[in-house]
Amino acid sequence: MQPTWKQDTKSANMQPRNLPQYEAAGAQCDGKHYQVVLRRTLTQATLVGLVLVVVTFAVVFRGSLSSEKEGFAQFKPPTEQTARDSIMLNILEANRIDALEGWLFATHARPNYTFVTVKVRVRNRGRDNYRLDPFGFSVFTNDGGRINTSLKTRQMNDALTAQVLAPAEEVEGFVVFEVPKNVRPSTIQIGGGAGIVAKANLF
Repeated sequence: MQPTWKQDTKSANMQPRNLPQYEAAGAQCDGKHYQVVLRRTLTQATLVGLVLVVVTFAVVFRGSLSSEKEGFAQFKPPTEQTARDSIMLNILEANRIDALEGWLFATHARPNYTFVTVKVRVRNRGRDNYRLDPFGFSVFTNDGGRINTSLKTRQMNDALTAQVLAPAEEVEGFVVFEVPKNVRPSTIQIGGGAGIVAKANLF
């Protein structure tokens, strides 16, 4: 037979007490502490991020400076390019004729002379502009003679004209020489203040 449980009269009439003040204050303190810790953590994370950004920028900037210094160290002033290397002369055609057919009339060579018409292509391969003068051409003959461009070049159709060639620019045209019939032109060249600018073989 189990014993019967009886409630104590004093305990039955006891009212529940309120929580102590320190417990309520403790819960508030925990919330404030959490906010403080959270703010401190966020601040620390922000500072770490800023430090990483600064370090990364410093590394990149230092690398760019070092590469720039290496570039300056490797830079060498360009070597002087001679006029002969800058100008390319090609012979497109060359003919011997007795008369130049102009727009209105023909021009005949002197007695015992003939015209040598040469169609040339001149290309500027240099870095600077080149002033081309059709009367700066000369032909050298098999007997060692030298004959300059004839003034009668102006009377020929498609004659080469004086002009300025920009880098990588080229031009074509005829130059005319009046040579004795008993000699044979062997080479043609462009002369200049520095000597031979360009040279090519004829016939």
